[in-house]
Amino acid sequence: MKHQQQHIIFIVGIALLLFGLIIRYSVGRRRFNRRNQFGNPEYQGYNQSLVTRGGEGCAKGLGTLLILAGLVLIFVGLA
Repeated sequence: MKHQQQHIIFIVGIALLLFGLIIRYSVGRRRFNRRNQFGNPEYQGYNQSLVTRGGEGCAKGLGTLLILAGLVLIFVGLA
């Protein structure tokens, strides 16, 4: 029973790690694609800039937390 629980924890850890990496990759890709030829981000207006940067900041933080939680669960599953 304990071996099966460790296996499930390990798989959940890998899933969280991958999901966190996907979130961080997609945020970085959106930021990159929004830049013009001079390297400055382009927004339709100030409000869009605030909402976009705030949302991306939250998503990036969530991705980081998922990566850390995934790593912890992977190490717990291996123990």
